[in-house]
Amino acid sequence: MLLLSCAAQPKLPPSADVWAELSGALPGTWSATTSSGNTVQVRYRLVSGGSALIERWAPDTARETLTVFHRDGEALIATHYCAQGNQPRLRLSEQIGDEVVFRRFDATDLAPEEGVLDELRLRVGPQGLKKTEIYQEGWERVPTVLRFVRTSTR
Repeated sequence: MLLLSCAAQPKLPPSADVWAELSGALPGTWSATTSSGNTVQVRYRLVSGGSALIERWAPDTARETLTVFHRDGEALIATHYCAQGNQPRLRLSEQIGDEVVFRRFDATDLAPEEGVLDELRLRVGPQGLKKTEIYQEGWERVPTVLRFVRTSTR
């Protein structure tokens, strides 16, 4: 006999709603200051007839990375093209208040010694964009939280 847990499962937000929110609110240029005092820039742009949202992290630099968000049926996927050379794929997994959470379900070209983006959290609101990246490095999960302000709608 199979027993199923009655524990509450996180409520999966409708991907269409999250897609509409992210694709409507994120396009443009955003800037944040790191804990070391450096400025980092991120740009979002809709492409492919509005079916994909590209995030360019540190655009026009040697360490530029891309994350591409797109719908996949009922799912919302984010593929991160890391400067380390790996490509983790994350799926929208839950919504906590006004924050959406993407979690890694696989990765390509991942070497054993490399860190990998394991979780991505986004919150867009009147104060700007809060972005939390959690990298899996060996047995440790290393979070980075940045608060961005919009600098341009282009």
